[in-house]
Amino acid sequence: MESTSMQNLPEQLISEILLRLPVKLLVSLKCVCKSWFSLISNTEFAKLHFDLTAPHNHKHLVSVSVYDHGTKLRIHYIDLEGSLEDRYVNFLSPFSSSPLSTNTNIHIYDVCRGFILLGHSLNYTRTPLNFIVWNPLNGIHKMFPYYSILSQQCSFRCRFEYVASRDDYFLIIAWIQNLQGGLLGVKYFEFLSMKTFSCLQVDAMRLPYTKHQNWRQTDFSFVDGAIHWLATSDNGHSVRSIIAFDFIESNVSEIPLPQDDFVNDPCVNSLRLEVIGECLCLLNGPKEQPSFAEIWMLKEYKVKSSWTKYNYVPAYVIPQCSFTPIYFIKGGEIVGLNQKSILVKLNEKGEQIYCYDDHFFWEHDFHIYTESLISLPSGYMQA
Repeated sequence: MESTSMQNLPEQLISEILLRLPVKLLVSLKCVCKSWFSLISNTEFAKLHFDLTAPHNHKHLVSVSVYDHGTKLRIHYIDLEGSLEDRYVNFLSPFSSSPLSTNTNIHIYDVCRGFILLGHSLNYTRTPLNFIVWNPLNGIHKMFPYYSILSQQCSFRCRFEYVASRDDYFLIIAWIQNLQGGLLGVKYFEFLSMKTFSCLQVDAMRLPYTKHQNWRQTDFSFVDGAIHWLATSDNGHSVRSIIAFDFIESNVSEIPLPQDDFVNDPCVNSLRLEVIGECLCLLNGPKEQPSFAEIWMLKEYKVKSSWTKYNYVPAYVIPQCSFTPIYFIKGGEIVGLNQKSILVKLNEKGEQIYCYDDHFFWEHDFHIYTESLISLPSGYMQA
């Protein structure tokens, strides 16, 4: 009777109810009836569900390893908003054409809207044989070969990002070489469309602002449809501004620093640009301390007055050691890595309230992940 009553509800009402349910529950509800399966599998429904629930869903740190003779991948989840509880879940490997060997090295390069960008390599190198985009919950995946002619000449950093104006996902690669004077820096950017497989290559040294920055930065941040980096003075000792490059519109702009005299502040020792909680953040280390103590968050993109000193980790709590923030939790708590690469949670006073000491982390071996049922947009070829 109850099932019949639910089926007699208006379709719009059923949709509104399902949109408010957790993503894991939606997976199990797909088998209730054909109409629910069709609705929950609908691409537009999945996108709307993600947009509505992502801000409230629990965020997880994820890492991945090969399991069961290469036929499965094991994902390690750590709940950032609870007591850092963890779990392991096995999935059929998206590298289904051939099982992965035991000496295969798997890396998560980035995550985006429920998708995980994986690369696999042999002999414990970081040069991937293939990239694959994979949503573990619905099994959707797409593989494409490692293609760039620069791959043998450079190391790289990569991101996987969604551009809403194009309804397209892009693999963004920054190729890093030794530049003039022996400095390490970005030589080229490449932007690979997942929809068309077209690739745009940009000579980083020909972008504006190169006269007052030396490309010491070997990493970059993506937010609001643009990539961002810190532009430094010619001698590399002071930060002049944050540069934003919108590769879709092919324009470059500056983002103001928190204060006019920010770069002259004697407390500013080392700055790092990150995206935390979908906002640009400047991590500032105090003078003569390697710890990132001040955290400035740009709450409204490109609005100078929205810079907020979000948190402060007192130097006496973590003296003469490093602390890298990863995720902010409502109420002022912060999760990050301490000097021993151990995951810890601090309260708003900088006091440690939890330590996850069962595992050591390297900064690029895990990513903050939100689950979804999103599929690749229409027009994408499935692997």
